[in-house]
Amino acid sequence: MRSWVQHPEGFAVRAFWGAIWILVLAVVICAAAIALRNIRFGAAAAALKAEDFVAARSGFNALASQGDREAQLMMAYACAFGWGGPMDRAKALEWLERAGGWGHGRRADIGREARQMAQDLAVGLGAIPHDEEEAAYWRTVAGARGYGAGSLEKGSAGPPSARRPPTLTSRDSSGE
Repeated sequence: MRSWVQHPEGFAVRAFWGAIWILVLAVVICAAAIALRNIRFGAAAAALKAEDFVAARSGFNALASQGDREAQLMMAYACAFGWGGPMDRAKALEWLERAGGWGHGRRADIGREARQMAQDLAVGLGAIPHDEEEAAYWRTVAGARGYGAGSLEKGSAGPPSARRPPTLTSRDSSGE
């Protein structure tokens, strides 16, 4: 009986199946990481819906610090509205810029999000405080990025075309 060293074909077969197993393992690890991210994001979103702002902010912060753009956007809202901590314009803008730094998928548009924050603060819905001074600041940020007064559409000065709250859905596995 010959060993695989004497048969190059045996080595090739073993290398092929070894590569297949490594590929399968990589896919399983990626799927587990996506599932874990979705569980953690879902827990933070559930805490936000239950108005446990400290837990929500902590959950979003953990994911945002790892580069999750949806969590970065939620941290911008948490800092802007004072969810689970003090209102902090600089941190909110920093999180918006991080979320907007991604060049694909549902990239956050800083001007549009700042305009949304201004509208939310001007109205003061639910857990969002009514604060005209903060609303004026976020209108300035939005205007500096090309969003006119009263609109979510870039360059427009008309009434808002649609009102939307921050997204609390988990990202699907396609990365969008």
